[in-house]
Amino acid sequence: MRHDDFLELTERTEPLLYEADQAAWLDRLEREHDNMRAAFDAYVSAGDGERALRLAAALGRFWHMHGHLSEARERLARALSLSDPSAHAAVRARALDWAGTFARYQGDYANARVHFEEALALHRAARNEPAVAGTVHSLGLVARGEGDDVAGRRLLEEALGRLRDLGDIRGVHNALHNLGDLAADQGDLEAARSLHEEALALRRELGNQVGIAASLLSLGHVARTGRDRAKARSLYTESMARFHDLGDEPGVAECLEGLARLDRSEGEPERAARLLGAASAINERLAMAKWPAEQRVAAELVADVRCDLGDPAFDAAW
Repeated sequence: MRHDDFLELTERTEPLLYEADQAAWLDRLEREHDNMRAAFDAYVSAGDGERALRLAAALGRFWHMHGHLSEARERLARALSLSDPSAHAAVRARALDWAGTFARYQGDYANARVHFEEALALHRAARNEPAVAGTVHSLGLVARGEGDDVAGRRLLEEALGRLRDLGDIRGVHNALHNLGDLAADQGDLEAARSLHEEALALRRELGNQVGIAASLLSLGHVARTGRDRAKARSLYTESMARFHDLGDEPGVAECLEGLARLDRSEGEPERAARLLGAASAINERLAMAKWPAEQRVAAELVADVRCDLGDPAFDAAW
């Protein structure tokens, strides 16, 4: 196949990564990943900024779900630097949205904000209202990452209103999910449960498998916080199996952490340490970052489990 054939395959496949058979298409892209890399490198070598941008933007969802975060950031940066900022505005805006997303996942909120704000200006200039709503949503997540939950809520609610008006169901369920997580973090478990259940229903309707797994995970957090440990364990286990089937390692890691919290609460600190060690290995390899508040809570859990076991037993289990 020629390089343009792989570009065409990637662009044709991208919308299918949101559908019910997304796992099969993710596997196909993983098998072709080296060919996609070769095509990207060829475009960069030829100075073809437009095709490099198109390929990087089309691979964003795949890179996200299969944990290729650092590679994604590096390739997107190369494509963005190669292309003329005044040209190919639509594809540049999509690439900027993905660059911001990967920067946010790795805790680089300053660069994430720069990318999203440039993307937002391009979307507004093009009067692309769905994209405007999506980028406003992303800026809400950046605000949360920076510790400003007031601005985060305002932006997420603005995005949700825009998305509802547009009838963008995929965008709606993502905004509902993130507002549910915010409600849970602020202790409003009933609101969190309601928001996540609404998001889950939409994701089931669309057959969005990774969305279903994410909703089950967040509902597991709500159940655990509400001290329904049996329900939380069931939700975490189902969520982890779904993430595993999709090759979504960040999701697996978060499920492992949730199960570790349950194990410690049920008097199984050695098992908790093993699960925390496994989750940490995944996050370190992918260079995943947590919200600052999540980092503190996670560090407290590790310290508590270490205290339960003592250093030698904890280190052996980890």
